[in-house]
Amino acid sequence: MKVAALLLVLGCAGSGAIDDGPGRWKVDFKLSLAEKDGMWSFHVDGTTDLPAGTVLTARVFVLDTVNDPFQGSIEDDSEPLVGQEDPFQSASHAFKVGGAEFHERVHSFRRKPYSISYRAKVSYSPDDQTDALTLKVGDDSFFHKADLRVGKDADFAAELAERIRDMGQDLVRLEKLAAELEGWIGRAGKDPAAWTAWKDQASAATDELQLKNLHRFNVWAVWAEYQGRMRIDGLSGFLDRMAAALDEPKPDEKRLRGWMKSYVDAIDEAYTVIGFDPPLDGRKAGPVLTAYEQAVRPVLEGKVEQLRRARAEAIAALFDMLRLLRSRPRGYAFVNTVGLRLVQVLDLLGDRAPASELKEALLRHDAALRELRTFAGIP
Repeated sequence: MKVAALLLVLGCAGSGAIDDGPGRWKVDFKLSLAEKDGMWSFHVDGTTDLPAGTVLTARVFVLDTVNDPFQGSIEDDSEPLVGQEDPFQSASHAFKVGGAEFHERVHSFRRKPYSISYRAKVSYSPDDQTDALTLKVGDDSFFHKADLRVGKDADFAAELAERIRDMGQDLVRLEKLAAELEGWIGRAGKDPAAWTAWKDQASAATDELQLKNLHRFNVWAVWAEYQGRMRIDGLSGFLDRMAAALDEPKPDEKRLRGWMKSYVDAIDEAYTVIGFDPPLDGRKAGPVLTAYEQAVRPVLEGKVEQLRRARAEAIAALFDMLRLLRSRPRGYAFVNTVGLRLVQVLDLLGDRAPASELKEALLRHDAALRELRTFAGIP
């Protein structure tokens, strides 16, 4: 009997609100999403027979389907749409029953919520009530729920693609600021006025990015945005930290360059995680392409005696270009094509092929190089 009693106590300990379903008390409602004055809001509208003055709490959750190792495919409504740390609104909305009907706005957003499934829970807790109401309604917590599917799968795919592009552009902006900051290492103290102007502009830019980032949704169910939000926040703060370190009386340049390498790696990883294919940084790609063109120019002008040297220097330049493509997989095809066309030209030159064949190979090489330049954003 002692064991049975202990199991009963353990089974009851820590139990939260239960889904009351039909239950003793009626709380029937619908969940809706509507846009008004530039804000998207979730509303719960329904009826109840709870006594006037009863405090209820409404909250919206993401409704997802997960694969349980024992139960198979099951519903998961454990992830709230608005967390406790949200800077713009409360994680839940409390209201008092005023009659048979209730109409309450639960959460509002500047950005349209994703086209996925949501579940609202309207909960009763005895801790929120007066003693008199607790005597009437009871000591047990309970909740009622209502679901809403917003849009279709195709809508979600389009929304996610658009927001990945938006996050990708923010990462590109951070990468550009980091490249500019790297250029100040070793010379910030030589031109303090210009350095201060750049630093203030960069600080304003990261503040803007962080404020914009706070309006992104912070839910695991939309993994790409969850990751992008987290990484943009961290990278913005890291950039500010590097700028502050460079602003010290005796900045540690070696440490800063090490941080900069880690920062570039983190940017590349962020691109990969959210699935964004960024453009090449023209300031880095430009000198590499110039080196390539200078390497091949002599042989393209007919100086066959420089063939071996041109091959080595051109291939070295293409390998330098590959180093810039770590998070830009689309660029590999362009670089590979240029390399292939170059080998064909050099082989024909070495074999002293007919002029017509060489001319055709040169045209293919020039076309491939133009496509690489276009990809890199270099005219």
